[in-house]
Amino acid sequence: MVIRNLSILVLVCAMPNALLAAQAAASAGLSAEPVGRVVALSGAVAVQRSDASMMALARGDYVEEGDIIETQEASNVRLLMRDKSVLALAGNSRFEIASYSVQPKDKRRKAKLKILVGKLWAFVTEAVHPDATYQVETANAVAGVRGTELVFDVAADGASQLTVIEGEVEVDADGTQETLGARESGNIGNSDINLKTTSEEEIANLREGVRPEQQLDTEKAVARLAATRKKSENGDRDSTDAHLREEGQQRAEGDEPGTGDSVFEDVVDGGNRNSADGGPALEFFDSATMARVRVRVEVRQ
Repeated sequence: MVIRNLSILVLVCAMPNALLAAQAAASAGLSAEPVGRVVALSGAVAVQRSDASMMALARGDYVEEGDIIETQEASNVRLLMRDKSVLALAGNSRFEIASYSVQPKDKRRKAKLKILVGKLWAFVTEAVHPDATYQVETANAVAGVRGTELVFDVAADGASQLTVIEGEVEVDADGTQETLGARESGNIGNSDINLKTTSEEEIANLREGVRPEQQLDTEKAVARLAATRKKSENGDRDSTDAHLREEGQQRAEGDEPGTGDSVFEDVVDGGNRNSADGGPALEFFDSATMARVRVRVEVRQ
């Protein structure tokens, strides 16, 4: 059997299309409309619904407007929202999705998040509609966010610090207003904002503190992909699949629970083979969204 070509597809774990199915269920009266989904979780994370009920969150669960999410010590959670923004909450944190209305067709969005305590990392997609708003609130400040990446850290006594990694954020602290640009940090008091420049090392530590994740060795991944292509072109498909299935199983067994999908997934199609039989796949870590991106190798004949 001759393999004619390999096509490479890039997939982001937990694609937001899954939200559409949940929204359809919501419209049927099963629950409130979901505004996001848990795509990664580690440790103990709980949600308090708008009706005051409490439940433990698990990967794949949906979140709604009015939800208050709490993380215990040494825990964290990452959410993929309806507008493709990504939120990550560190341990010992508590925040509320006060409102999150998205109309994708005209890119209209009105969102309000409240950080009660702890650390929140946010990668917010840009909404081009002039009426679009995205606010992140603490007890002493309101931050107006456009398309940007930021980290908000709120201490138990209410003191807060905002670090803007990319983009701009407008902050209002009891009438005192400042615009923070990329790599700027502000210590926010009741009516003052003290600004400073943030180093690359500090930014890296902030990201690691909110959502620790090991960055994959892309050079080795690309080399392995090239070797897979060469073996497939030579018709050595069975040995290639068997080798990668075995390696994938070893990697899957060693994965840290809650940090994302296994590095390898059953994704090869072709002939009469079913993709469930296994096949090569590679994965990269996207530092922009702090999400694992999977490269799927699809064999076509």
